[in-house]
Amino acid sequence: MSNAVVHFELSGEDGEKLSKFYGSVFGWNIEYNTHNIYSVESVLDNGIDGHIFTTTDEDCSTNGITIYVQVDDVYNSIQMVEELG
Repeated sequence: MSNAVVHFELSGEDGEKLSKFYGSVFGWNIEYNTHNIYSVESVLDNGIDGHIFTTTDEDCSTNGITIYVQVDDVYNSIQMVEELG
C-alpha cells in the first residue's frame, strides 16, 4: 500500500514573510488568496499544491507544517496510527 501526499500547509506568525521565504528558496509560484492565505501552485506534473497562512491567537494553532496523505480507508489508517503509537 502506497499513499501519496496530496496537500500541505505551512503556518506561522507572518504568512506573507513565510510566502516570500519559501517562494525564494524553492522557486514556488505563490499567490495571495484571501484572509491571509497564500496558495502554492505546483508547476511540476508530479508536484502538489498547498497553502501558507498566518496563525492568530483566535486560531488556537501553533506554527507548523501539516501534511495531508490520501488513504484508501481512513478508519483503518486511524486504527493503524493508534496501534503504532
